[in-house]
Amino acid sequence: MNLNSLNTITLFSIFSLCWCLIALAVQVYLSKKRRSGSYRYQEYSIKNDSAKYDSAFKAIIYNFTKAMSPFYKESAKLYPVKFFIGLVMHLGIFCSFIYFFLLIIISPSILILPLQLLHFFGFFFLLTSMAAVVLLINRVTNIELKEISNFDDYFSITMMICFLASISLNLFGVVSNNVVLAITSFVFLYVPFGKLRHVVFFFLVRVDFAKKMGHRGVYPL
Repeated sequence: MNLNSLNTITLFSIFSLCWCLIALAVQVYLSKKRRSGSYRYQEYSIKNDSAKYDSAFKAIIYNFTKAMSPFYKESAKLYPVKFFIGLVMHLGIFCSFIYFFLLIIISPSILILPLQLLHFFGFFFLLTSMAAVVLLINRVTNIELKEISNFDDYFSITMMICFLASISLNLFGVVSNNVVLAITSFVFLYVPFGKLRHVVFFFLVRVDFAKKMGHRGVYPL
């Protein structure tokens, strides 16, 4: 990748990505610093499901497999349809970041792929954007969700809808690569400020929680 050959939008998207990574790294460092030495924990005297994990590695595996299973996780078990829709949306977001890096590294060669393949992925991202729309509608119409939702909840999922839809339209040849890169840039700029930062903190918290399974006084209310 030759930086001299990149246009303004591409350079801006790279800058946005760097800003996002640096800001998140600072937040992770500060959160660890605040927690360091703040809480001490003791072993559970009562045997429970988490206490059987005698190593952090086993607990981490459990926390990202069985504990996340729709047959075990209460929120997923009670709402399987919403869980599946959310899974589709998050799969699309994961793939969208891969697509972003492909645009940066090999653009515009990616659009030389067979038309059928481009349209297949176009429909895939269209499906994931529709899943995000369904979740947004549910958040707006569900009374319980409305009570615990704020501006960031609505804004973040709206950004994801635009993000996923732009990639779908790009693969169908409706919008240019620059449109996708511009929207992605704004997503990266906003990530450290809102709930979208859970793209990093979700994994860090699950790992940290897994390491402390079988201990008390770790996550006080």
